[in-house]
Amino acid sequence: EVVRLREDAERWRQKMVDVQTEAAQQRDAEMERAADKAEARREALRHEFEAQVHEVRREIHDAHAAFEEARRLLDFLESELLPNAEKGLRLAGTAFEAGEVTLIEILTMQRSLVDARTRTTEARAEFRRRLWQLRAAGGLLLTTTKDPASPVSEREVQER
Repeated sequence: EVVRLREDAERWRQKMVDVQTEAAQQRDAEMERAADKAEARREALRHEFEAQVHEVRREIHDAHAAFEEARRLLDFLESELLPNAEKGLRLAGTAFEAGEVTLIEILTMQRSLVDARTRTTEARAEFRRRLWQLRAAGGLLLTTTKDPASPVSEREVQER
């Protein structure tokens, strides 16, 4: 009888060991699946982050290119077109006084000067719009302090 009880106890102990082993294996498998799922999620988030970084870089690049184009146009209008239109009107006025040009030519030159001033004013507005787009793309509108890395100084913006 004692031998049978010992055999029953040994079978019972072996069954408990088997159950515990199976439970541990199930826990390990669940933990491995959870780890795989977490790794896949981390990888997906990394790809999403990289895509966002590339999108922000593209936005900044595009905004900078548009800003530079607006700056170059404004520089040309302020340094070339507007001074030439003013000089042309002055010369036409002198020529009119000398009787070399007609009043219609004077009016045409005045119209050219008005057009040049209008284009310059529009270019200044576009320059400012592009500056703010660049700052927005770079996140500079989120800060309350002046950023020394700003592409254009506050004074330069105010001068234009």
